[in-house]
Amino acid sequence: MSPQNTDPLAGLDSIDWSRLNHAYGPADDAPLILRELQSRDPKVYKTAFDACWSNIYHQGTRHSASVAAIPFLYALLDSPATKDRETLLYLIISLAIGHPNWTVPNGIDIHEWERRLAVMDPEDRGHAMQELMAYEAVELGLSSVTRCLDEDSASMRANAAHALAFFPR
Repeated sequence: MSPQNTDPLAGLDSIDWSRLNHAYGPADDAPLILRELQSRDPKVYKTAFDACWSNIYHQGTRHSASVAAIPFLYALLDSPATKDRETLLYLIISLAIGHPNWTVPNGIDIHEWERRLAVMDPEDRGHAMQELMAYEAVELGLSSVTRCLDEDSASMRANAAHALAFFPR
């Protein structure tokens, strides 16, 4: 999804969200949550953002709906009409790295992450695979984060630079 796209959520309905899961089960409410991130009503917007933090990204956990939502979150980040883009950037990076205790201060060793995943018990591998898939989905959209380095806001530029440090390859 490019920054020139007039509808950042184009293609949202082409995904069968009911076949994907978030923290509370089937993610059939995800399209509404993502659409409401465009709301001009502060209450609707806040409710949608809170739902992103509780459904799509819940206490560091990522799900199949998290991975599917990432391109749309990037498209919203690229849209100048989106408000509070800095918090949106923070959500996107959180989807990639979760609670990054193990990544600080040395960053992410993606090859070690992949090695750990390969030797994991099969019953634990599914969740860990969703985490890696979310990381890779965020990695695919880093051009959006790079564009944030040109923002007027010093805070946005600093957050973008910090975020990029988690993607060494």
